[in-house]
Amino acid sequence: MELNNVLLHKLHQGPLPDPDTLKAYDDLLPGAASTIIKMASDEALHNRNLEVLAQESDALARDKKIEVERERINGILLSEQLGQVLGWLIAFFSIGAASWSMWADKSPVITLAFLGLPLTTIINALRK
Repeated sequence: MELNNVLLHKLHQGPLPDPDTLKAYDDLLPGAASTIIKMASDEALHNRNLEVLAQESDALARDKKIEVERERINGILLSEQLGQVLGWLIAFFSIGAASWSMWADKSPVITLAFLGLPLTTIINALRK
């Protein structure tokens, strides 16, 4: 008498069992196959909804980052504009003060000091 051992190994991959296994479940418990298929369908829908939420969240984060960067750039531009306006004001007041010191016969050192401030800042700005 000869004995043969046979090892049967079934491998299945995916959200649903193979049709034979589904039929076996349905034979054991009528309606089980429909329940298993519905559960797999619900799980797939849930996963798709999670993916959509993740994509929407990524888009919102990206939009927020763009908005923050835009505000930062606007702040830099405003700062530069304010610097230019204040620079012109200082230049005009310095030239006006130098004119006044010449008109009032003040020392030439005072006149040069008033003229030196805007000239040195202009020269410094042009060097950069």
